[in-house]
Amino acid sequence: MSESVSVLICTRNHLSSLQTTLRTVGKVDVPTNCQVELIVVDNGSTDGTRSWVEQTSLPNMPVRLVEEPRVGQARARNRSLGAARGDILLFTDDDVRLPSNWLRAMTRPLASGQADAVRGKSVLHPSRKRPWMRAFHRAVLAVTVGIKEEGQHTMKGLSMGFTRRVLQQVPAFDPELGPGTPYGYFDDTLFSYQVVEAGFHIAAVLEAPVVHQPDAERLSRKAYCRAAACRGRGLTYID
Repeated sequence: MSESVSVLICTRNHLSSLQTTLRTVGKVDVPTNCQVELIVVDNGSTDGTRSWVEQTSLPNMPVRLVEEPRVGQARARNRSLGAARGDILLFTDDDVRLPSNWLRAMTRPLASGQADAVRGKSVLHPSRKRPWMRAFHRAVLAVTVGIKEEGQHTMKGLSMGFTRRVLQQVPAFDPELGPGTPYGYFDDTLFSYQVVEAGFHIAAVLEAPVVHQPDAERLSRKAYCRAAACRGRGLTYID
């Protein structure tokens, strides 16, 4: 039975990192029974992202550019959902490095009916590791290593996916949340809560960890203080 999969990446003024991310996407193993597309949503970039993506091709899947001029990651994600053709929808970010088995591992529970949604594992790029980091510091960077698996239901946008039937009950990400808003985070968190509340099952996929390489500026004390304020506002909004 053939599977149709859409890999979705939203980006804004992050071209250099996006280029590295897409090189790893181009090396992902695609099963022979899979029809895969990559959709890159340009969220109002001014750094040449649009022209570069339009000229980009990958050896393992076609690439489509979609534009969402209204700033906000959730809006860009919603635009990607409207453009996607796949029955399985996989999200990753423009500062993530994918292992070769990522697509195969993430789609397996969805295609077999074992789960309605999946949350992937993430590790921090070696260049971003610091001796002072604890689990909290890594969690701010969307790293899941070091977080207890028991009772976890939260998907992270850098490695998550779900079947199209999920959208019948949870049709979109809340545009009030996420990067590009005063809250800064939690568009994927609220979506996860809504998926669970709607009765869908989220499975953990641990065998294909992605590598997150955020901008070095996010490791500064100022950035962590800003992140703490955003997280407080975002959690209050969700409550």
